[in-house]
Amino acid sequence: MFQHRRRLYIIDRFQARIVLMQWAYLALFICAQGFLVFRPLTKRLDEGGLVGGEQVATARLFLELHQSFWPALFVILVIAAAHSVFVSHRLVGPLVRIRHVLRALRDGERPDKVAFRTKDYLTEEASLLEDLSHTLREQEDADRAHWSEVKELVLGLEVAMESERLDVCGAIVVQLKKECESASVRAESPPYSRKEVSVGA
Repeated sequence: MFQHRRRLYIIDRFQARIVLMQWAYLALFICAQGFLVFRPLTKRLDEGGLVGGEQVATARLFLELHQSFWPALFVILVIAAAHSVFVSHRLVGPLVRIRHVLRALRDGERPDKVAFRTKDYLTEEASLLEDLSHTLREQEDADRAHWSEVKELVLGLEVAMESERLDVCGAIVVQLKKECESASVRAESPPYSRKEVSVGA
């Protein structure tokens, strides 16, 4: 259920926002680099004052930079843009899986395995989700066994009361009291304890 392979590299709006933000930074970087490289030369050519060989050399330098600077920057841009997509995919992909697992836990499912791809990030979180699922399953099994025992004791108490066996009734009441105390202790321990969890650095 949680191990299907996705072929899309933009799989979530959150990832799209990350990629667009990174591309915007790349575009801003390119504009800044172009301004810093070409502005001084453009200013010198616009202001004039260059004579003879200086003007020719400046113009030649300007053209040579245009021929070499923009192709190199374009290659860097393509590589950086592709890298941002792949890296964000390895981050957002696990987040999407974590979202599916949390919804499954909310709906009463208890996944046996939470598997990420080998190159995905957040593998520790996958292990924690597995532990949470196993803990919830064990706790639910213990609760079912506990309430099954309570049910049997209640049935035994009804039989004892009908036969007016007060000694048996007393013993069963003592056992029921112990079961209630045990349930109270479990309710105050993880995973049912209510503690405020702060998020942030």
